[in-house]
Amino acid sequence: MKYLFSDTGFFYPFDYKERYVKSGNWPEVGVEVEESVFLEFIGRPPEGKVCGKGPDGMPAWVDAPPPILISDYGEK
Repeated sequence: MKYLFSDTGFFYPFDYKERYVKSGNWPEVGVEVEESVFLEFIGRPPEGKVCGKGPDGMPAWVDAPPPILISDYGEK
């Protein structure tokens, strides 16, 4: 199976493209990836990494953002 990896960082299976299009949720921008790439990036990430977009638009392990403390919300 092939997938579209979107700029939003989500994978969309081409087998369900028609359903996504009908619901208005098929991304306009993305790159086609093989199932092996999809499987690699839906698994557990390496320590301190998250799935993100590489410079070529392909999925890549990127540094995880620092955690946000709940107390950080609402403070000015």
